Amino acid sequence: MQDKEIEHAYKEAQRAENMVKYKDEILSRPKNEWFKTIKQAAELRKESKNDLGNVGTKFDASLTEMTKTQKAIAKKREKKAAEKLEAA
Repeated sequence: MQDKEIEHAYKEAQRAENMVKYKDEILSRPKNEWFKTIKQAAELRKESKNDLGNVGTKFDASLTEMTKTQKAIAKKREKKAAEKLEAA
């Protein structure tokens, strides 16, 4: 229990030290601005839901489509399997 408190106090001291040490750099950063109207928020929510709905179909489509190298590998496997059947 004491170890956690000591560790927390140490982290806070480090944080305060860094705040003082890098004060100018921190204050020179531009402020974060995020202005969003209720209408924009609703549109963003709607777009996000649509994107989530499309993720499954896009994933399924990517599984069914084979790249050129995958097709070549599949062709080689089929050829080897056919050769084994002929040899047997």
